[in-house]
Amino acid sequence: MRDQKEIEKCFELIAVFNIEVPKDYDHDTQIDSLFKKMEKEAEFTSESYQGDTWRKSCKDPSAVHDYDLKYNIDFNDANFVNASYKLVRGREYGVKIFLGVAPVTWEESIAFLKNTGATLTGAQGLTLAYQMEKDRFPDGRWLSSLDEKDTMWDGGAKSWGKRVPTCHHSVRDNSGAETFNFDFNYYNPFDDPKINTRDCLLVFYEI
Repeated sequence: MRDQKEIEKCFELIAVFNIEVPKDYDHDTQIDSLFKKMEKEAEFTSESYQGDTWRKSCKDPSAVHDYDLKYNIDFNDANFVNASYKLVRGREYGVKIFLGVAPVTWEESIAFLKNTGATLTGAQGLTLAYQMEKDRFPDGRWLSSLDEKDTMWDGGAKSWGKRVPTCHHSVRDNSGAETFNFDFNYYNPFDDPKINTRDCLLVFYEI
């Protein structure tokens, strides 16, 4: 692993904001309840088989322009319940988004985040940030919320390595239509995994 000064050069801070965790927040049901709420309020819900998993998609009728939420059905509470840090309802946290500007390994990324004082909130932090501040998600980027390897889902029978929760946000220039796609990156030490210049990290901080 490179030293911290070299690792820091691989990241650029692109957003800083605060989030107050809702008083009805529940760590154990955060992910499923968000997606179920979106499905219930959607104009339509569809399912499709892509790659090795089913994906669901729905459209938000309250949006000013077309808006789609897509998510891998394996992106759920049961698979990501063991976050290193559980967010506290009613508490305010600082949130930062870092853009990867040079290739960096997952181990180096975790070391960088710990050095900045981050709390590792995993999939719950990512979905809460979407719920409260999705307009902050950078366009055209994969936004990941890292955690310790032993907390990440291993994919069960179809494992390609540890799953890292991530969300891709895209906006179509001609119409302004938005898509948020919740899926995974894969942590596999045999493949020398890296965050590259398309990827961002979302992290929470105690304040």
